[in-house]
Amino acid sequence: MFRIRIVFVPLLSLLLLAACSPTTTRENSAQQLGTGQLAASKWEGQLIRRPGDTPEDQKVYLVKSGKKQWVISADWLKRHGYKFPEDVKLVSAEELAAIPQGDAIQ
Repeated sequence: MFRIRIVFVPLLSLLLLAACSPTTTRENSAQQLGTGQLAASKWEGQLIRRPGDTPEDQKVYLVKSGKKQWVISADWLKRHGYKFPEDVKLVSAEELAAIPQGDAIQ
């Protein structure tokens, strides 16, 4: 009977801790990840930016492999057959922010 208590008490403690830990953080992270994946798949292979006139709004991103990659060089766009600004789609700031950040393209 002594051995059962030794195993049971730590196990019970772990179960109580798991039950009391906030699940909203995990749920929110999963929800944001799902939103980011959905937004990224919607714009995969396309050039996007958010509307507005600030320098941050003017950044153009290529969505590739589920991530947004800031295209730093206008020359890169020309070399890869993109037309600026015709090929750039406007997306909401929230949708752009939901897409995970990848490496910049120079």
